[in-house]
Amino acid sequence: MANDEFKNFRRELFGLLKGRKRILVTSHLDTDDDAMGSMMSVVQILKRALPRAEIKAICSGKIGRRWDKFEQRG
Repeated sequence: MANDEFKNFRRELFGLLKGRKRILVTSHLDTDDDAMGSMMSVVQILKRALPRAEIKAICSGKIGRRWDKFEQRG
């Protein structure tokens, strides 16, 4: 993706999300490590860009125990 395309995508995405109170980040079925890492990155980017929004991530299927330390309940 060229730099201008990325800037346009980012502007459009944050334009759509601006003012939202809650945002849910998901991945494909049976989340693998790449998808988990991507989801975590997107959550952090959104939390910085939209500090007033409640940002959560959810994944399907079983994930490895190595991800337990990142689990949040509630």
